[in-house]
Amino acid sequence: MNKLLYITVGIFVFIGFLLFMAPASSVHRYFQDDLGQHIPDVNLTDISGSAWQGDGKLHFRQFPPVTLSWTLSPFRLITGAADMTARAAGKGLRADLSGTIETDGGEVSTLTASIDSDYLNQVTIPYGLDLSGDIQLEQANLKFNRQWLSSADAQLHWTGGIVHIETPEKIHTVKLPRLDGVLSMDGQNLILNVTESGTEMMSITLKPDGWAVVDIAYSFADLADLPLLGTNSTLDRTQPAITLEEKIL
Repeated sequence: MNKLLYITVGIFVFIGFLLFMAPASSVHRYFQDDLGQHIPDVNLTDISGSAWQGDGKLHFRQFPPVTLSWTLSPFRLITGAADMTARAAGKGLRADLSGTIETDGGEVSTLTASIDSDYLNQVTIPYGLDLSGDIQLEQANLKFNRQWLSSADAQLHWTGGIVHIETPEKIHTVKLPRLDGVLSMDGQNLILNVTESGTEMMSITLKPDGWAVVDIAYSFADLADLPLLGTNSTLDRTQPAITLEEKIL
Protein backbone atom coordinates (compact mmCIF):
# COMPACT_ATOMS: atom_id res chain seq x y z
CA MET A 1 0.00 0.00 0.00
CA ASN A 2 2.79 2.41 0.93
CA LYS A 3 4.61 1.53 -2.28
CA LEU A 4 1.50 2.35 -4.34
CA LEU A 5 1.11 5.64 -2.48
CA TYR A 6 4.72 6.60 -3.16
CA ILE A 7 4.35 5.76 -6.86
CA THR A 8 1.15 7.83 -7.12
CA VAL A 9 2.72 10.80 -5.36
CA GLY A 10 5.78 10.48 -7.55
CA ILE A 11 3.70 10.53 -10.71
CA PHE A 12 1.84 13.68 -9.60
CA VAL A 13 5.10 15.39 -8.64
CA PHE A 14 6.61 14.50 -12.02
CA ILE A 15 3.54 15.78 -13.91
CA GLY A 16 3.55 18.95 -11.81
CA PHE A 17 7.24 19.47 -12.58
CA LEU A 18 6.61 19.09 -16.33
CA LEU A 19 3.73 21.58 -16.19
CA PHE A 20 5.70 24.06 -14.12
CA MET A 21 8.74 23.88 -16.38
CA ALA A 22 6.79 23.75 -19.66
CA PRO A 23 8.44 26.13 -22.14
CA ALA A 24 6.31 29.21 -22.71
CA SER A 25 6.83 28.92 -26.48
CA SER A 26 5.25 25.45 -26.51
CA VAL A 27 2.23 26.62 -24.52
CA HIS A 28 1.83 29.64 -26.79
CA ARG A 29 1.84 27.44 -29.91
CA TYR A 30 -0.87 25.30 -28.35
CA PHE A 31 -3.15 28.29 -27.64
CA GLN A 32 -2.20 30.68 -30.46
CA ASP A 33 -5.21 29.85 -32.66
CA ASP A 34 -7.60 30.50 -29.77
CA LEU A 35 -5.78 33.73 -28.91
CA GLY A 36 -5.97 34.90 -32.51
CA GLN A 37 -9.72 34.30 -32.55
CA HIS A 38 -10.44 36.29 -29.37
CA ILE A 39 -7.64 38.91 -29.61
CA PRO A 40 -7.06 39.61 -33.33
CA ASP A 41 -3.93 41.40 -34.55
CA VAL A 42 -2.02 40.44 -31.39
CA ASN A 43 1.19 38.47 -31.82
CA LEU A 44 3.73 37.30 -29.24
CA THR A 45 7.27 36.56 -30.46
CA ASP A 46 10.75 35.92 -29.03
CA ILE A 47 9.21 33.95 -26.17
CA SER A 48 11.47 32.65 -23.42
CA GLY A 49 11.10 31.18 -19.95
CA SER A 50 8.34 28.86 -18.77
CA ALA A 51 4.56 29.06 -18.93
CA TRP A 52 4.64 30.25 -15.32
CA GLN A 53 7.38 32.85 -15.61
CA GLY A 54 8.51 34.18 -18.94
CA ASP A 55 8.67 37.07 -21.35
CA GLY A 56 8.30 37.91 -25.02
CA LYS A 57 7.72 40.67 -27.55
CA LEU A 58 4.09 41.75 -27.87
CA HIS A 59 2.99 43.18 -31.22
CA PHE A 60 -0.34 44.89 -31.93
CA ARG A 61 -1.02 46.33 -35.37
CA GLN A 62 1.18 49.34 -36.14
CA PHE A 63 2.03 50.11 -32.52
CA PRO A 64 5.70 49.76 -31.52
CA PRO A 65 6.34 46.31 -29.94
CA VAL A 66 6.65 46.10 -26.17
CA THR A 67 8.35 43.60 -23.91
CA LEU A 68 5.81 41.57 -21.94
CA SER A 69 6.89 39.67 -18.83
CA TRP A 70 4.58 37.58 -16.67
CA THR A 71 4.37 35.37 -13.62
CA LEU A 72 1.61 32.86 -12.91
CA SER A 73 1.22 31.26 -9.50
CA PRO A 74 0.14 27.59 -9.84
CA PHE A 75 -0.83 27.12 -6.21
CA ARG A 76 -4.55 27.74 -6.86
CA LEU A 77 -4.75 25.41 -9.85
CA ILE A 78 -6.63 22.88 -7.77
CA THR A 79 -9.54 25.35 -7.75
CA GLY A 80 -9.22 26.01 -11.49
CA ALA A 81 -7.53 29.40 -11.14
CA ALA A 82 -4.06 30.97 -11.27
CA ASP A 83 -2.91 34.30 -9.85
CA MET A 84 -0.96 36.44 -12.28
CA THR A 85 1.21 39.54 -12.47
CA ALA A 86 2.45 41.07 -15.71
CA ARG A 87 4.40 44.07 -16.96
CA ALA A 88 4.52 45.60 -20.44
CA ALA A 89 7.26 48.08 -21.23
CA GLY A 90 8.38 49.70 -24.46
CA LYS A 91 8.83 52.98 -26.28
CA GLY A 92 6.03 55.19 -25.01
CA LEU A 93 4.23 52.58 -22.91
CA ARG A 94 4.51 51.09 -19.45
CA ALA A 95 1.81 49.01 -17.78
CA ASP A 96 1.58 46.81 -14.68
CA LEU A 97 -1.26 44.49 -13.75
CA SER A 98 -2.24 41.77 -11.35
CA GLY A 99 -5.26 39.52 -11.30
CA THR A 100 -6.63 36.02 -11.62
CA ILE A 101 -7.13 33.73 -14.59
CA GLU A 102 -9.89 31.11 -14.39
CA THR A 103 -11.14 28.47 -16.78
CA ASP A 104 -14.13 30.59 -17.86
CA GLY A 105 -12.57 34.06 -17.66
CA GLY A 106 -10.85 36.07 -14.99
CA GLU A 107 -10.24 39.46 -13.42
CA VAL A 108 -7.61 42.16 -13.64
CA SER A 109 -7.82 43.54 -10.12
CA THR A 110 -5.14 46.21 -10.54
CA LEU A 111 -4.00 47.81 -13.79
CA THR A 112 -1.96 50.99 -14.06
CA ALA A 113 -0.44 52.37 -17.24
CA SER A 114 1.40 55.39 -18.63
CA ILE A 115 1.00 55.98 -22.37
CA ASP A 116 3.04 58.61 -24.20
CA SER A 117 1.54 60.63 -27.05
CA ASP A 118 4.18 59.28 -29.46
CA TYR A 119 2.74 55.81 -28.88
CA LEU A 120 -0.86 56.93 -29.41
CA ASN A 121 -0.02 58.95 -32.51
CA GLN A 122 0.72 55.72 -34.36
CA VAL A 123 -3.07 55.39 -34.58
CA THR A 124 -4.42 58.93 -34.21
CA ILE A 125 -2.36 60.71 -36.89
CA PRO A 126 -4.00 58.81 -39.80
CA TYR A 127 -7.31 60.15 -38.44
CA GLY A 128 -6.05 63.74 -38.42
CA LEU A 129 -5.17 64.02 -34.72
CA ASP A 130 -1.59 64.71 -33.59
CA LEU A 131 -1.32 64.66 -29.79
CA SER A 132 1.21 65.73 -27.19
CA GLY A 133 1.39 64.96 -23.47
CA ASP A 134 0.58 61.56 -22.03
CA ILE A 135 -2.27 59.50 -20.59
CA GLN A 136 -2.31 57.93 -17.14
CA LEU A 137 -4.56 54.96 -16.42
CA GLU A 138 -5.18 54.55 -12.70
CA GLN A 139 -6.13 51.43 -10.74
CA ALA A 140 -8.34 49.88 -13.39
CA ASN A 141 -10.45 46.85 -12.50
CA LEU A 142 -11.65 44.61 -15.31
CA LYS A 143 -13.59 41.35 -15.35
CA PHE A 144 -13.91 39.19 -18.43
CA ASN A 145 -15.29 35.90 -19.66
CA ARG A 146 -14.24 33.81 -22.65
CA GLN A 147 -16.12 36.11 -25.03
CA TRP A 148 -15.82 39.69 -23.77
CA LEU A 149 -15.57 42.03 -20.82
CA SER A 150 -18.23 41.70 -18.13
CA SER A 151 -17.32 44.78 -16.05
CA ALA A 152 -14.90 47.70 -16.18
CA ASP A 153 -13.99 50.50 -13.81
CA ALA A 154 -11.07 52.89 -14.40
CA GLN A 155 -9.98 56.52 -14.34
CA LEU A 156 -7.91 58.10 -17.11
CA HIS A 157 -6.19 61.47 -17.23
CA TRP A 158 -4.63 63.23 -20.21
CA THR A 159 -2.12 65.90 -19.21
CA GLY A 160 -3.19 68.28 -21.98
CA GLY A 161 -0.95 70.14 -24.42
CA ILE A 162 -0.59 71.15 -28.05
CA VAL A 163 -2.85 69.25 -30.46
CA HIS A 164 -2.94 69.44 -34.26
CA ILE A 165 -6.40 68.65 -35.67
CA GLU A 166 -6.76 68.17 -39.40
CA THR A 167 -10.08 69.28 -40.95
CA PRO A 168 -11.12 69.60 -44.62
CA GLU A 169 -10.34 73.33 -44.44
CA LYS A 170 -6.96 73.30 -42.70
CA ILE A 171 -4.92 71.98 -39.80
CA HIS A 172 -5.96 73.58 -36.50
CA THR A 173 -3.33 73.92 -33.80
CA VAL A 174 -4.72 74.40 -30.29
CA LYS A 175 -3.53 74.07 -26.73
CA LEU A 176 -6.01 71.98 -24.76
CA PRO A 177 -6.33 71.69 -20.98
CA ARG A 178 -6.24 68.46 -19.01
CA LEU A 179 -9.01 65.99 -19.89
CA ASP A 180 -10.36 63.26 -17.62
CA GLY A 181 -11.98 59.97 -18.54
CA VAL A 182 -14.11 57.36 -16.82
CA LEU A 183 -14.19 53.80 -18.15
CA SER A 184 -17.33 51.74 -17.52
CA MET A 185 -19.72 49.20 -19.03
CA ASP A 186 -23.16 49.90 -20.45
CA GLY A 187 -24.65 46.48 -21.01
CA GLN A 188 -22.05 44.72 -23.17
CA ASN A 189 -20.52 47.96 -24.46
CA LEU A 190 -17.30 49.41 -23.08
CA ILE A 191 -17.74 53.18 -22.60
CA LEU A 192 -15.14 55.91 -22.14
CA ASN A 193 -16.65 59.27 -21.17
CA VAL A 194 -14.23 62.19 -21.50
CA THR A 195 -14.81 65.47 -19.63
CA GLU A 196 -13.09 68.80 -18.98
CA SER A 197 -13.83 70.36 -15.62
CA GLY A 198 -16.99 68.23 -15.44
CA THR A 199 -18.28 69.14 -18.93
CA GLU A 200 -18.87 66.30 -21.39
CA MET A 201 -16.38 66.46 -24.26
CA MET A 202 -16.73 63.13 -26.04
CA SER A 203 -17.88 59.56 -25.59
CA ILE A 204 -16.14 56.51 -27.03
CA THR A 205 -18.06 53.22 -27.25
CA LEU A 206 -16.40 49.88 -28.03
CA LYS A 207 -18.87 47.10 -28.85
CA PRO A 208 -18.27 43.34 -28.49
CA ASP A 209 -18.26 42.97 -32.29
CA GLY A 210 -15.23 45.28 -32.52
CA TRP A 211 -17.04 48.41 -33.76
CA ALA A 212 -16.09 51.70 -32.11
CA VAL A 213 -18.36 54.76 -32.03
CA VAL A 214 -16.90 58.18 -31.16
CA ASP A 215 -19.34 60.98 -30.31
CA ILE A 216 -17.62 64.39 -30.23
CA ALA A 217 -19.68 67.03 -28.43
CA TYR A 218 -20.19 70.65 -29.46
CA SER A 219 -18.45 71.57 -26.22
CA PHE A 220 -15.23 69.98 -27.47
CA ALA A 221 -15.56 71.89 -30.75
CA ASP A 222 -15.93 75.08 -28.68
CA LEU A 223 -12.88 74.18 -26.57
CA ALA A 224 -10.75 73.39 -29.62
CA ASP A 225 -12.17 76.35 -31.58
CA LEU A 226 -13.28 74.10 -34.44
CA PRO A 227 -15.67 75.60 -37.02
CA LEU A 228 -18.80 73.44 -37.00
CA LEU A 229 -22.38 73.88 -38.05
CA GLY A 230 -24.84 74.30 -35.23
CA THR A 231 -23.26 77.17 -33.33
CA ASN A 232 -26.66 78.26 -31.97
CA SER A 233 -26.14 79.05 -28.29
CA THR A 234 -29.44 77.38 -27.39
CA LEU A 235 -28.09 73.95 -28.41
CA ASP A 236 -27.08 71.52 -25.70
CA ARG A 237 -23.31 71.78 -26.07
CA THR A 238 -22.79 68.29 -24.58
CA GLN A 239 -24.72 66.69 -27.47
CA PRO A 240 -22.75 65.07 -30.33
CA ALA A 241 -21.64 67.40 -33.08
CA ILE A 242 -19.74 64.64 -34.93
CA THR A 243 -20.17 60.86 -34.79
CA LEU A 244 -17.46 58.55 -36.17
CA GLU A 245 -17.79 54.78 -36.50
CA GLU A 246 -15.15 52.21 -37.45
CA LYS A 247 -14.40 48.55 -36.82
CA ILE A 248 -11.12 48.42 -34.87
CA LEU A 249 -11.10 44.84 -33.53
